[in-house]
Amino acid sequence: MQELDKYGGVFECQRFRDIMMYSLSVFSFAVPQAVKVLADAVWRPQLKESELESERQTIKFELEGLIGPNVEPLLIDLIHQAAYRDNTLGLPSLPSEENLDKVSAHELKTYLASHYSPSRMVLAGVNVDHDSLVRHVREHFAVAANSTAWGGVESLPVDQSVAQYTGGKAMVSREGPAVIGPNPLPDLTHVILAMESSSYLEEDFFAFAVLNSLMGGGGSFSAGGPGKGIFTQLYLNVLNQHHWVYSAQAQNHAYADSGIFCILGSAHPSDARNLTEVLCQQFYSMTLPPKESDLTRAKKQLQSAMMMNLESRLIVFEDIGRQVLGQGKKLSPKELYDKIEAVTCKDVQRAGERMMGCGNPALAALGDLTNVPSMTDVTRALSNKGHLPRKSQLFPFR
Repeated sequence: MQELDKYGGVFECQRFRDIMMYSLSVFSFAVPQAVKVLADAVWRPQLKESELESERQTIKFELEGLIGPNVEPLLIDLIHQAAYRDNTLGLPSLPSEENLDKVSAHELKTYLASHYSPSRMVLAGVNVDHDSLVRHVREHFAVAANSTAWGGVESLPVDQSVAQYTGGKAMVSREGPAVIGPNPLPDLTHVILAMESSSYLEEDFFAFAVLNSLMGGGGSFSAGGPGKGIFTQLYLNVLNQHHWVYSAQAQNHAYADSGIFCILGSAHPSDARNLTEVLCQQFYSMTLPPKESDLTRAKKQLQSAMMMNLESRLIVFEDIGRQVLGQGKKLSPKELYDKIEAVTCKDVQRAGERMMGCGNPALAALGDLTNVPSMTDVTRALSNKGHLPRKSQLFPFR
């Protein structure tokens, strides 16, 4: 970092469920130095015990933050565990404190030796001459690959198994608001329902992306106009219709071999059953053809968000790296725009029907679970236009 400071450098390493990304930004004249620093960071990390201990404490602090208002990372992790039970995408991405203390420099080097190879990497650059970048990569990156920090460490076979969607549930009981004080957080139960969608390599990926934009969602209060998504289906049909729903939001997570479409919702624990029923009804609604005006609005919002994001060079080079790593080529913004524009009402309806026909749903919940319905009831609801079975009046405690 001291070397980069001289060139206005900003260095960052990010972990996603399917990739690791090293990003580096410097002045244009400092590309050779940037590639050299990047090569050292990737191939020759020092992994000092003092630094490892410092990072362990940082991660523990971040894990403690998940008991606060930002529970979304934990919910997303739980729904992946439920959707891909004990395999690939379903393996926890958030460590437990016990496992965190077991991670040693040797284990990290074994991981690096197993997964860090040139054939599994893509190096992308923005606002840099291609031939010049290739020359610097050959000079620094390729040479450093022959003298790694994990030389002599035995590598393990890389897991090449395909993600298997299983469906299921993952529940974490947590009673009462997470923070007590003069302005306590609301007492909420968070529920997330998901079905298998498509990988980003399938043509249906664009239909699911438009469907995600169509459903939209957000919090119970949102300042601003249509650009904030207040005309999306979850705002119109959930947040505007049910005052007790604290939040409702759709998300589509796509990977190379699978994907899941989720709807997250939050409400008071006493309304957890009603909330789950509303989520089931929204999944059923996706099997019906959308209005042409709603579809057009969703496509324009998605296209607008994409083009605005691509104004940022940081996002552009991440987009290049992800596309080339995932599908071996890069689609231009015009090609992506046209594929979104080509999505029809029938495509979106087919995507919804595909989800509903996939079999078992995935359900995750966090908070007071007393009123969260069983998986059996949720499965029945999805085959009954989203309506949960009514509780027996003769046996109310069933």
